[in-house]
Amino acid sequence: MMLSIVLLWLCYFLITTVRGSIIGLDFDGETLQRRAMVCGAGILVTTVMWLVIRLVDRQAVWIKALVSPLVAIPAALAIAQANQWAFADIQSRAIQKIGAEQGIKLRQDEAGNILLDLPEAGPTGAAQVGAGENLKAAVGGWSGTITLAKAPAGFDRWRQLSGVALSPYFLLLAWAALYLALLAGAQARAAERREERFRSAAKAAELRSLRYQVNPHFLFNTLNSLSSMVMTGKTEQAEAMIQTIASFYRHSLADDASADVMLADEFALQQHYLDIEAVRFPDRLRPVF
Repeated sequence: MMLSIVLLWLCYFLITTVRGSIIGLDFDGETLQRRAMVCGAGILVTTVMWLVIRLVDRQAVWIKALVSPLVAIPAALAIAQANQWAFADIQSRAIQKIGAEQGIKLRQDEAGNILLDLPEAGPTGAAQVGAGENLKAAVGGWSGTITLAKAPAGFDRWRQLSGVALSPYFLLLAWAALYLALLAGAQARAAERREERFRSAAKAAELRSLRYQVNPHFLFNTLNSLSSMVMTGKTEQAEAMIQTIASFYRHSLADDASADVMLADEFALQQHYLDIEAVRFPDRLRPVF
């Protein structure tokens, strides 16, 4: 799952880099470094989000579908804040660049306010400033600083941060949907494996049950045959049958009926069984090996 998180933010890095190159706001390798820092923060935040979502892995689908968007909200805000911190000074330089292209001096102070510096200018320079009182001040030769846009504070700041967080929020939602799909597939495969184990266990139990049912009847019939030999004075045949019975049960009780065995051992076990049955049915059963 960590691989999917890394690939997600790698794609985000590549897409934002291409977009920045198109609109011309990149500042060589420094912007790439800042963007890589944001992606690193995104990997960390997404990992924490994953750990939180894992707490409801075994819950119903609707619970996971409800928790994922809720957890993505603070995660997206954290990534947006990291993005603002990383690109704060670069944003200031972008504002200066825009001002230079317009022939004016724009800058951003430490509080985040966008300022316009007015140089001493005559009527010609006044045309670059604007209308109203600012124009009159410039015409009069007055120089100073005008606040064009104040830094957002309070609710406005949260609204601005929320706007920045929309992009990572939908990115996190896409990853959460991918994670839930992969999780559903993994759980389905695990359920299939459990079902297969249960089916194998049931089959083994059925074989053991059948074995326990057959062996008592076989032993009862064999002992009757052995008793008949003893009563009729066939001691040598009775002794040979006792040895055959001992060998048969030594093999059959030592091995698991559902386990793999050597083919030679299986043939030997069947040979002992047929030797015992041949004593019971000497005229009807004549095994050939």
